[in-house]
Amino acid sequence: MEVFLSTIVIALILLEGCAATSTQYQRQNAANGEIVWRYDRGLKATKDNTVVSEADGWDGLADAVACVPEAKILAVSASRHYRLGAALWWGGLLAGGALLAAPFYISNDAPAEEALGIIMFEMVASVTCLLLGNYMENIATPEAIDAVNIYNNKFRENPECSNDSTISSHNSNKNVK
Repeated sequence: MEVFLSTIVIALILLEGCAATSTQYQRQNAANGEIVWRYDRGLKATKDNTVVSEADGWDGLADAVACVPEAKILAVSASRHYRLGAALWWGGLLAGGALLAAPFYISNDAPAEEALGIIMFEMVASVTCLLLGNYMENIATPEAIDAVNIYNNKFRENPECSNDSTISSHNSNKNVK
């Protein structure tokens, strides 16, 4: 039975590499200046066939939607939530690492209650940081999607967007193929 389960786990890990890593269809009727979503090893926002932002922090999205204030607020929020989530998540991993190292830095002379208290604190801190970090990163993507949807609904009627060619210099060299 153990060999059977190991075989299934290995097969699933190997099959993961066969999953689609990019979208196959690109929207054909997008208006000039409209932001279109695509997936290429991660969610990306493209404007005029150039990647303006990616889901690994949403850098550049606030610049791309800047002419629609409501969209810019959400884009900035998405970036902040993602960054805070990433920091909390890494903090949780560090706290977990400290938890694993606890037997090496807790003195053998320490009372059992003290050692248990330290271990419990590190465990709660680690789990809390990991959960909060994951939550923050997860709310960033819907905020980014909402920012793009608001922008796409309002950019044509906003005169400030008519000559808008703001594409973050951070992403300006990432053309969509």
